[in-house]
Amino acid sequence: MSAGYRQTLFQTLLALVVIGIAAFVTYYPGLHGPFVFDDHINFVDKPEIAIQSLEYKALAEAAMSNESGILKRPLAALSFALNYYFASGFADTFAFKATNLGIHIINASLVFWLFSLLLQTSSGKPEFRHASLRPWLPGLIAVVWALHPIQLTTVLSVVQRMTSLSAFFILLGLLIFVHGRHLAQKHDSRGITFMWAGILGGTILGLTCKENAALLPAYALIIELVFFNNIRNTVSGRKRLIWVYATPLILLVLLALFWLIKHPDVVLGSYKLREFTPIERLLTQGRVLWFYLSLLLLPGINRLTLFHDDIPVSTSLVLPWTTSLALVGIIVSVLVAITSRRKYPWLSFSILWFLVGHSMESSFIGLELAHEHRNYLPGLGPVAGAIYVLVLGFGRFKDKILPVALLLLIVASLAFSTHVIARNWADEISLAEFMVRHHPSSARSHGMLGDVYLKKGSDPIQSLIYYKKASELAPYETSYLIRMVLIASAAEVQWARVSKPWRRSIPGDLASITLNEHGGEMRLQLDRSIFGRITEQLRLQPVHDRVEGALKILTNCILEQPQYCGYLYKDTVSWYRLALDNPRGNISVRKRLSTQLVRLYLERGNLRQALRVAEEARSLDPLQPALAIMEANIHVLADRPDKANGIIRSLMESGITLSKTDQEEAEKILVIIKQQH
Repeated sequence: MSAGYRQTLFQTLLALVVIGIAAFVTYYPGLHGPFVFDDHINFVDKPEIAIQSLEYKALAEAAMSNESGILKRPLAALSFALNYYFASGFADTFAFKATNLGIHIINASLVFWLFSLLLQTSSGKPEFRHASLRPWLPGLIAVVWALHPIQLTTVLSVVQRMTSLSAFFILLGLLIFVHGRHLAQKHDSRGITFMWAGILGGTILGLTCKENAALLPAYALIIELVFFNNIRNTVSGRKRLIWVYATPLILLVLLALFWLIKHPDVVLGSYKLREFTPIERLLTQGRVLWFYLSLLLLPGINRLTLFHDDIPVSTSLVLPWTTSLALVGIIVSVLVAITSRRKYPWLSFSILWFLVGHSMESSFIGLELAHEHRNYLPGLGPVAGAIYVLVLGFGRFKDKILPVALLLLIVASLAFSTHVIARNWADEISLAEFMVRHHPSSARSHGMLGDVYLKKGSDPIQSLIYYKKASELAPYETSYLIRMVLIASAAEVQWARVSKPWRRSIPGDLASITLNEHGGEMRLQLDRSIFGRITEQLRLQPVHDRVEGALKILTNCILEQPQYCGYLYKDTVSWYRLALDNPRGNISVRKRLSTQLVRLYLERGNLRQALRVAEEARSLDPLQPALAIMEANIHVLADRPDKANGIIRSLMESGITLSKTDQEEAEKILVIIKQQH
């Protein structure tokens, strides 16, 4: 290792300590906060994540339990399971969020190291003639990137570890690549090997966390074009260099095409769950990218939030009128980045890095329109460019006290903003109220506040009001209406506590109070039009995870608290049938819906209907052990041991690896079958 690399390594370790302390203090208020948003569906509610030992089978099941990506993101899922094991459960969220923060601090150190090497690379080039920037620029870029409030959702929303872990392998791969590129520049034969190792290794490992690691070869190409391209006569055999960049890109494109041909419904099928079309999404993303850029450069506390579902969809090039302006601006930015690459390399780097970083999640893939965590690595481009311009401008001051003070003020302001937002992440109600206060047009925010009051159970009227507002803001979302039915059914408050002002606070078109004299209980009678809306929307609107989750909660209430929710049995069964027949759903949701509907049928002893639903569910995924076991259980209840035995034997002989739970259930069924015989 050369003296330059040893010095860079020492500086990186020092940066790790400084950034680590600053980041810990900044994010600390939110480290004990709750699990939010997709945390539950991705790992909290998955039994495979709740491992009780470090045996290989348990770890393998946990790693393959995720369904949020085409590659299952096994390394990220495994990290959640290890968190669960060493934290002794999900009760304390600190271990999960502290792990996220640790990964973020390491990533910031890799950012520091990467830019230190890149500045060493460019120090002899005329467009990078400001050698005085080298000691300051990498540290400022790293600390601003680490403490920027737009990064908060990636750190405190535990599921976004998928994003930060993927970024870790991208940054590590780029560091190895840059080291190899330096060696190749010196005609060292090991250079090409390091470059291959960095690009391929970082991409493959990153893909086990999140699919956007496939962008690593494109990031490497940007570094080549901006930082290395102007150095003459440094590499023998440019064809070898071209293959280093071209081969991974070609392979990834071919793999993507192969996957799309084999699974043509992957892209278009995802739009069944969206309220917008592929064209509308592409049109809207132009505006979204400029919105992201504004958050990076002007990160006001009132603009940053967990949900940005209040961004209107672009339905054409002129609706809204900013759509065309945004798209033209992106095209002009690309042309500027290409043409100014030699004269203004930092500008070129900032634009290309940002746009390439968003080229996957802001493309035709049917994701939600906007989330701040998508800027985790792409935002590094504008941050680096802005810091470079500031440092360059401040460098012209003869008195260095003022520029240093201004830079420290910028860093302190960013840290303070992040700290204030992190304090609101300390508990669910403060977070939800913060989001509703600053984003009153966000249906998700109102729905989250409704969830908080539902969990507390102390104010059913407030919960109903927030869900009603959410359903008005998002008329395509059925889950809010189903939760309203649940609240009205389960609400019970002593009549003595119900004052006249409180009763008058109930909107007339929402619910009314009925009094059960026996026990002095108050019940809420939900307006029947809500039931009609649920029926209509389950026919026409998307049936996604949130709808399935709301129906599951309602099912649990019917089965576990029939005195409150039992009368909803017929309505709920009807809603399940509509949801299963709705073409705007996916197989994963349909399997879970079928499982819950079978529970309802079995509770009422309706074995014929339960068996029909179980058979339909199994036809969706014949290799799913849980569905086969469910069908076999119904055959046992219907006194058809031979049928049940055939299903279980076929499952065990299929070669499919059964989880510990499935194995135990299958063995129980075989014991019962033996007893029946």
